[in-house]
Amino acid sequence: MKPPAYIPIIMEDHIRLEGDLTDLKKKGIKVKRKFFGFSGVAFDSSVTSHFDNIDLIERLMELNQGGALFGEDYKQAYSPADFMKELQERGILREDFQSIYWTGPGKWHIRKNNVEQ
Repeated sequence: MKPPAYIPIIMEDHIRLEGDLTDLKKKGIKVKRKFFGFSGVAFDSSVTSHFDNIDLIERLMELNQGGALFGEDYKQAYSPADFMKELQERGILREDFQSIYWTGPGKWHIRKNNVEQ
């Protein structure tokens, strides 16, 4: 079974999306095909620091509202889930989000990440 829409990585100029993107598209999120067949949401890449990039943060919040999951990946310096946790800690993201992780091929799990009160 294909996992729900999720963000495996935040690239230089777009947020890569994988999984079943049907619900995101129905909610009006503009998903575009990128090189090599990947899908993503573009953002303004003129701001070099992701944490200062208002356009990136707005796109991530829009994807969160749309139900996208944020990938957990210990191999990345800042996985999408880690990025969202940092936004929560800084008080920029004031709502919960869900992340996705794998325990084996085809064995994905969803975790709810609550805002600390």
